[in-house]
Amino acid sequence: MNISNQSFLIGIVLAVLSISVYAEDAITVRYLDGHPPPGVSSEWMNLRISRTGAIPGIAPASKQDVDQFFENVSATLTANKITKDWQLAIPDAPSIEITIDINGRKLQLVSCHLSLERSGNYLVTERGGYVVPDQERASVLAKQSETFRHHRIAFEKILGLVLVRTHARLSP
Repeated sequence: MNISNQSFLIGIVLAVLSISVYAEDAITVRYLDGHPPPGVSSEWMNLRISRTGAIPGIAPASKQDVDQFFENVSATLTANKITKDWQLAIPDAPSIEITIDINGRKLQLVSCHLSLERSGNYLVTERGGYVVPDQERASVLAKQSETFRHHRIAFEKILGLVLVRTHARLSP
């Protein structure tokens, strides 16, 4: 094989390798139904929003809606000082798990509070769940640690961003 053919093949191999290693960002949301009573159906859901970055060496044509989505998720994490995994779980309760993988950084946020608080008078705190009148919810939450409140806020905001993104792509 002459040098020009060899150079061409090396160039092809390098191009293929560089394409395969560029980053993929992803947000995965899983709904995990709690442990159902015997004879009752249970429901599980998985949703993944992902993007692959531009091919190295090629400038992106323009910012896409999905880029704004990932920027909003990153901004939410930063604004709420979320730097590590968080789990607010009660055994056998339904929960929502959000796995965030952005720029090579991976976080997992898991909570059951949204599922359990749907009734309106139940509140999940750092120490468990309680029946709390509507007018006392804000004051009970205000007594929780700042870290706990920030994780709840970030969890709800990111889930909201995912739902808006999903609706934008999948609504009729």
